[in-house]
Amino acid sequence: MHHKKFYILLLAMTVLAGFLFFLQINRSKQITINQTPTALISENATFIPPSDSDLILGNPGAPITIVEFMDFNCKDCLSFHMTIKEAVVKYPQQMRLIWKDAPQPRLLFKDASLTHQAGWCVAKQDQKKFWQFVDTVGTGNISESTLKKIIQGMNLNMAAWETCLQSDQTKQAVAAGTELAKNLGIPSLPAIFINNKAINIEADINLREMLESFIKK
Repeated sequence: MHHKKFYILLLAMTVLAGFLFFLQINRSKQITINQTPTALISENATFIPPSDSDLILGNPGAPITIVEFMDFNCKDCLSFHMTIKEAVVKYPQQMRLIWKDAPQPRLLFKDASLTHQAGWCVAKQDQKKFWQFVDTVGTGNISESTLKKIIQGMNLNMAAWETCLQSDQTKQAVAAGTELAKNLGIPSLPAIFINNKAINIEADINLREMLESFIKK
């Protein structure tokens, strides 16, 4: 008799526990989680010091300044760059683009420092041709022999370019951009700033539309 009462009590407790669990699940489905939207552009300004090695496209006195930290080994970097360049070419008086060389160290592969040095030496002779160089090179770690073939097709002074490529000043100029990115706490590339405010490239953004919106302000 006592065993029967015990089993009835156990059954009742099991049914009650199941009912309470059902209520808990049902309530959880009704809970709305309010997610805080990620800002597309930082509210905080970051001071980015100018440098003699900066490569500038557009109006030096433009009200909209875009700074991009770039690595030729970064496919996303070049993709963002092309969109930005397109906007600056379209609005050359309202925008200026500042390119910062920032090749990142690689554990398994060589970094793109040589390509950045090659581009910097192109700019030393003709800044306009630097942007042509970027379009031609694209992404990836390129050998010195391939870089020479590219330069030969750009009607530059090859002897001056080769001397520049071996210069410690050139190597220091490129390394300074990488060091600046590190000092600013930039975790990864590409890193893009509009009027010193970082763009959240991890967000679902349409960079072309964002740049157009700055023009319309």
